[in-house]
Amino acid sequence: MMFLSFCTLSLKLGSSLTDCSHLPPEQRRKKLLARIKNLNQEIQREREQRPHDLLPFLLWIIQMVLG
Repeated sequence: MMFLSFCTLSLKLGSSLTDCSHLPPEQRRKKLLARIKNLNQEIQREREQRPHDLLPFLLWIIQMVLG
C-alpha cells in the first residue's frame, strides 16, 4: 500500500509540474505556494488513511500469532 501511495503521489507530482518561469515573480511565487499547499494537504490525507489501510494486515498478523 505504501509503495502504491508513493507511486500515485510521484505521478501526481510529475504530471503537474510546471516551471512557471513565464510568470512574473510575484505570480510565480503565489502559484508555487498554492501547489505546495495542495501537495501538503494531499500528503496529510495519505497519512491519515495509512493506518486504516494497514489495519486488515495487522489483524491478520495478530490472528496468525495468536491463532
